[in-house]
Amino acid sequence: MSDAMLNDLLSGMTWCDVPAGSAGVTRSVPQGTGRHAPMQKVTEAVSTDGCTMSRSAVTNAHFQKFIDDPNGYSNLEWWRFDKGLKKRKMPPRDPVGRDNDPRTHVDFWAVCAYAQWVSTQMGEVFRVPMEGEWRVAVQNKDDLQLSFDQQEWF
Repeated sequence: MSDAMLNDLLSGMTWCDVPAGSAGVTRSVPQGTGRHAPMQKVTEAVSTDGCTMSRSAVTNAHFQKFIDDPNGYSNLEWWRFDKGLKKRKMPPRDPVGRDNDPRTHVDFWAVCAYAQWVSTQMGEVFRVPMEGEWRVAVQNKDDLQLSFDQQEWF
């Protein structure tokens, strides 16, 4: 990849330091066994030692670079977690003119593959934040000047 493409790879992204902390998460868990077991809401804490993350979501334009690179999305190296995979179906292309919108219509594994690809291109480690990191970031959204809300991520 050329220097110009590397500079453009994460263009427009700014970074922030998510502080160490914890946040409450409410989950519904079955009480008993069987298909129709009653559910009970349980609140548990998730925490983080802190991390650095982007203030905004990966955009359609950012993710499209991964799709368009011959060594990107179609390279099975990024899909090592699926031993039987022979070919990965391309995700739908988002509407024209929406390059700066957050990327949608991709699954968790595609996001992990994208992070691995970016890491290789940039020579740094990029990864998907853990749940505690997301929750603490959302809890501190205004202080961190994040450009997403909780509903975009959960």
